[in-house]
Amino acid sequence: MFNQTAYTINHDKAIAGMVADGEVNNTISKVNKSAQVLQYGRFVARAGDDGMNPLAADTTSANILGVLRYEVNRAQGLQANVAGVPSDRDGSVLTMGTVYVEALAAVTAGTPVYAVVAQNANTGKAAGAAGSAETLAVAVSGATFAEAGAAGKLVKVSLKVGG
Repeated sequence: MFNQTAYTINHDKAIAGMVADGEVNNTISKVNKSAQVLQYGRFVARAGDDGMNPLAADTTSANILGVLRYEVNRAQGLQANVAGVPSDRDGSVLTMGTVYVEALAAVTAGTPVYAVVAQNANTGKAAGAAGSAETLAVAVSGATFAEAGAAGKLVKVSLKVGG
């Protein structure tokens, strides 16, 4: 658990990786096969039958598993101020349902979701277009924005990826 040292009365509407509602959803467990902490609320890719990795520049739509779900009953790691699933530990990936993900740029409700595969601080965030260079993203099959949102803010993403 992380120690909280500051408190506020005004909280954000959600946290990245939080399931947005009580509708039917599907979550699968996968092991972090990478050497880094995988951040909650980011899209992750398949790594063999039982694993997951962060998105890579060559990740295709078929290899996207879903969004790493924030759950307090799982092991948590902190690396370079990134909270998420530690290396060689299991985590939950939401494949169907509505989850909060940070938007790279302003997005519109009902439009397709793209996952950022550019290798930078935005890797795994949601985008509204394929982009180029620093914002390169790949379409996520069966995913749409459930609400409009501004750049850098959390938005609801509706997933029907399949796992």
